[in-house]
Amino acid sequence: MALSSSDHPTIGTSSQPDFDDTAAVANKTASQSDMENVISEGSEHSMSQPNLSEVSDETTASAKKGIFGGYGCLVFAGFLNHWGCFGPMYSFGLFVPIFKDEFSLDLEVATSLVSMMQAMQFFGSLSAGLLIPNKISHRKLSILSSWWSVLGYIGAALAQDELQMRICLSFGVGLALGAANLSALTALQAELPMERRPLCVGLATCGATLGNMVLPRITSWALITFGWRPAMAIMGLSTSLILVCAAPMFKVSAANLPPQMEKSASWGGRVRRYTPCLDPAYLCWWLNTVVCFFGWFAPLTLLAQYTQEELNMPAETAAIAYMIVGGAGAPVRAILGLLANRIGGARRIHLLSQFMSGVVGMFLPFCRTAPSLYVWAVFYGIATSPLIALVSVVLGELFGIHRLPLLHGFSRCATGLGSLVGPPFIALIVNSAGYTVAFVVAGCFVSGATLFLMVLPYFHKTTEQAETKKIPPATLEMNA
Repeated sequence: MALSSSDHPTIGTSSQPDFDDTAAVANKTASQSDMENVISEGSEHSMSQPNLSEVSDETTASAKKGIFGGYGCLVFAGFLNHWGCFGPMYSFGLFVPIFKDEFSLDLEVATSLVSMMQAMQFFGSLSAGLLIPNKISHRKLSILSSWWSVLGYIGAALAQDELQMRICLSFGVGLALGAANLSALTALQAELPMERRPLCVGLATCGATLGNMVLPRITSWALITFGWRPAMAIMGLSTSLILVCAAPMFKVSAANLPPQMEKSASWGGRVRRYTPCLDPAYLCWWLNTVVCFFGWFAPLTLLAQYTQEELNMPAETAAIAYMIVGGAGAPVRAILGLLANRIGGARRIHLLSQFMSGVVGMFLPFCRTAPSLYVWAVFYGIATSPLIALVSVVLGELFGIHRLPLLHGFSRCATGLGSLVGPPFIALIVNSAGYTVAFVVAGCFVSGATLFLMVLPYFHKTTEQAETKKIPPATLEMNA
């Protein structure tokens, strides 16, 4: 019996779909499957990510908490930390003439005692950047380094020769203060929301400027009243014990900790770590920092020696000048958040501060009287105060807050290299050519280094474009 085409499903053209219909059905099925996956993933994502209204409500609630957004205690702890770590920085300049006479040293050798301590302070920051947070927490490192600074100050007050003083100041005081400050500053940055960082970090760093204003007068009084060894102990213990009290506050919540290992690219199962020295934008930053601090510390380190040797003025004059530098810089740091909004951001303020620091520093040798020296101190304090205060903010904006401990540590390593070699080199110029040439050369280093900052945006933009083209979107989201 013959079968018609309608009796068999596989025979004839009326019941069998053609190729286009089959593709359409397959595409429809795939689309439905993809849509289900997207909906499923979206529902899971929505459970872990707050919606825009929730974010807006959180931002509004944070704003209602006050000027600090509920971070007042942490900002105050950062204030105390900067007081203890950088407050004594200017006071050490008062000890340079004493070290020169006490240990029978040349000026450049006596200067190197302080400059090496400052350099090791920034190498301590590098060590902290390599340890935080994978090896040790912010709070634990801050506590340990604070107590280590106590031992360093005691050893410096008891040192009997140049070698002992160099070891205690460098490996005791310097390393400890650097590690303590970086752990505190990165904890503060990690906890603060982006919109509050310039304001809160600026207020926290006011501790350094107020310490620079008050501690030189106290140290000068202690030098005259008790001698240099008790003065060293008083200055050291009063600041390091403050660090000990503030250290327990620097606890970073688990949500704000960076990932254990950052995957900057992943192709074919291979993982490439982020390497700072291979990033041309960060290399520009690093070179700028080295060249800048080759001359930045020279006016501060040599100010006491300059006033006594060149101007024949007492040490009290230098102490007052140090106090004015700190006092003039404190109001500027307090309003850094406002300035960042009005002038064009933290990066622009940082560049202007560095350039003007070098220019104002060149005018120091032309101040021949105490009033002119005090006027110079006012302008120098205003010019220099945003420079160091905004480093962490600028690094966070350029390279991401998750990379801040590592990159800030390498940045301070560059600061240490510059401050280790720079002041003794400027002191050699003082002995051979005089203070005028020396301070002008130092200012040229500081202002000239801004050329690296001017070309940095080009390399940063190029690096971002290259990463956007090469890195898979999922990896970019993870890094963000």
